[in-house]
Amino acid sequence: MNIIEGNLPKKCRQLVREWAEIHQEELVEMWDTQNFHKIEPLE
Repeated sequence: MNIIEGNLPKKCRQLVREWAEIHQEELVEMWDTQNFHKIEPLE
């Protein structure tokens, strides 16, 4: 994961990375179909 602009504290980057790994298939499907919807947050 690369940050394009700005910065994010290390702890936040780790949480985003964890969330993206959990939802990777769903994120790829949304990207491919352009059918975007809300994804559950980390709990």
